[in-house]
Amino acid sequence: MTASERKNLRLVTALILALACSSCAGRPLQGVLVPAAESAEGTSRVPIVIATTRQRATDDTGQMFNRNRSPTMSYAKIVVSIPPDDMRTTGAIQWPASPPGNPHRDFVTLSAEHLDKRDFGGALAAVAKGTRRSKALIFVHGFNNRFDDAVYRLAQIVQDSGAPVVPVLFSWPSRGVVGLSAYEFDRESAILSRDSLEELIDTVSLIY
Repeated sequence: MTASERKNLRLVTALILALACSSCAGRPLQGVLVPAAESAEGTSRVPIVIATTRQRATDDTGQMFNRNRSPTMSYAKIVVSIPPDDMRTTGAIQWPASPPGNPHRDFVTLSAEHLDKRDFGGALAAVAKGTRRSKALIFVHGFNNRFDDAVYRLAQIVQDSGAPVVPVLFSWPSRGVVGLSAYEFDRESAILSRDSLEELIDTVSLIY
C-alpha cells in the first residue's frame, strides 16, 4: 500500500458499499428534491455534498440527476430536513405523499444546488467548518437506486447513527428499477465509475 493510499484510509472515515438493494419498496415520487418553502421547529438539517457520474436532469427540476451515464463528474450540495424524533421511526425514510412534503412528518429538501469542481471543494470545507466535523464519510449506494433514493438514505444513516462526519455521496448511474437488463446496466455503470470514485477519494483526502 502506498503512502497516498494509507493517507486516504486514515482521513476518510468510512466508505460504505451498499451492494444490496436498500430501496426496493416505498419508492418516492418524482420531485422530492424541489426545495420546500418552509421548515419546522425541532427538525434536523443534514447537509450532503455530492459527486456523481450521472447525467444532469433537464426534464425534472426535482430530480437533479437522472439514470443516464455522464462521461464527466458532476457536483452538487443538498440540505435535507428530517422530522423531530417523536414524529419518525429510526432507520426509516419518511417519504412525502406529494412533494415537497410536510417537514413536521416527512423528509424534505431545504436546498439543492449544482456546483462546479472548485465549489465542491469549497462546500466540503464549509460544511466541515459549519458542523465542526473533521472527518468525512463517503457513501456509495447499491443497485436499483435513483439519485433521490441515495440522497435521503445517506441523510437517514448520518442522522440515526449520530456519526460526527461530513456526509459525502458518490452516486453512479443506476437505472433505479428491478430487472435483469437493469442489473446488467447497473453492473457496467458501477465498473465505469471506479476511476471517478478514486478521484473523489483523493479530493476528499486533501481536505480532511
